[in-house]
Amino acid sequence: MKACFHTHSNYSDGKVSIDEIVQAAIDHGFERLGMTDHGPVPFPSAWNMPYEKILSYFQDLEKAKEKYSDKILLLRGFEADYLHGLRQISFLRQFDLDVIVGSVHYVGNFPDGTPFNIDKSSDVFIRGLKQIYDNDVRRFAQDYYVLVVEMLTSDTPDIVAHLTLLEKYNKRLGGVIDTQQSWYKELILFTLHAIKLSGAVLEINARSFYRGLSDDFVPDLWTVTQARKLNIDVTIGGDVHSPEDFGKYWDKAIEFAQAAGYNEIVVFGQGGKREKIKIV
Repeated sequence: MKACFHTHSNYSDGKVSIDEIVQAAIDHGFERLGMTDHGPVPFPSAWNMPYEKILSYFQDLEKAKEKYSDKILLLRGFEADYLHGLRQISFLRQFDLDVIVGSVHYVGNFPDGTPFNIDKSSDVFIRGLKQIYDNDVRRFAQDYYVLVVEMLTSDTPDIVAHLTLLEKYNKRLGGVIDTQQSWYKELILFTLHAIKLSGAVLEINARSFYRGLSDDFVPDLWTVTQARKLNIDVTIGGDVHSPEDFGKYWDKAIEFAQAAGYNEIVVFGQGGKREKIKIV
């Protein structure tokens, strides 16, 4: 079964409508799809859905769900940004969601108070490291993973998205974060234990791989192998933003999961019901 629970339309930073995204998923053989546009945040953001669009988002989602009910199982969801002290995931659950993808995109604030979006661009990433952390990569990484663990312990999502997002620009920037350092691996292992205790599902995120930003999936093979040793459940997320994205990753992602020792992945159903499916 091909399924994706990390998908964006033009309600956030996706390129096309919900209807067009669903059509593309069907055309590429997907049987389950979670629409998980970026939920609102309490500050200006070009890629998070404004609060006032939530109602129309669900109206369009329900129209597509009914229109394609005989072809695909379409789930109601959000990708929720975890922000320190703000229970955004709990807030979004009031909308009768099937799946919530939890993410940390914002780490600290620039001197002018603007939140540091570590995912926005390599230039913003370098500027944030310099202006907020004085290029102390270790302190930055600690703050990032502390936020992930806070999310897991205080406002647990169904899926933990792109766990090692802070490495996104490593290839482009020549390895600004040395992921082989023992302190860094210890941070990841600590976070994996928090995922295990929370019961959340770890996402194998394909976007950086098929966009050429990384030579590996996110998180990398070492991290997913450690997750397998801890018996953490995984799902495969395309992090789809355009119709063509659906055709770029599935087979390679399955091979990647198998290389890490997995022979099954988790898929979601209505009401957040989880099901494990064999991939071998």
